[in-house]
Amino acid sequence: MNPISLHPSQHLDDLRTLMQHCTDYSMLIDGHLPSEADILQLFQDVPPNFPTEKLQLLGYFEPNGQGLQAAIWFLDGYPDPHTIYIGLLLVDERFRQQSLGKKMLEYAENWGRANAHTRIRLGVADINTPAKRFWAKNGFIAYAPPIEMVFGLKTQQVHRLEKSL
Repeated sequence: MNPISLHPSQHLDDLRTLMQHCTDYSMLIDGHLPSEADILQLFQDVPPNFPTEKLQLLGYFEPNGQGLQAAIWFLDGYPDPHTIYIGLLLVDERFRQQSLGKKMLEYAENWGRANAHTRIRLGVADINTPAKRFWAKNGFIAYAPPIEMVFGLKTQQVHRLEKSL
């Protein structure tokens, strides 16, 4: 699998279509369908004082022309220089249960190792049972107690997980 970097000038329509095929996630986490602003924000969504160029937004396009099937969003060196922080992993609902999420994660892990990172961190909403299973199955464990966070129209309990590389 060779994901490519997604750029707003080239891939906005692809990302919009992927988000439209992941409305179950948007409704579960945010309580609303993604707006155009939500989709554009993915290309620049970084913590305060963190450089946008360290945001990696990668997508996997099926060679047979079925469009963007999966995307992963992570920060290179957040919250410290040796950590990757995954903010989002989406797989088109039409292509789930085909190991695309695992392959995208493996790509991020390999990228992290190649760039001297020693761990991956992420947050997963308590309500997102399939995602909690996915991350646990792939070796992620809690590193701190859950915290409460607001996403769109919803407040969620978020489990903070990590995996050593």
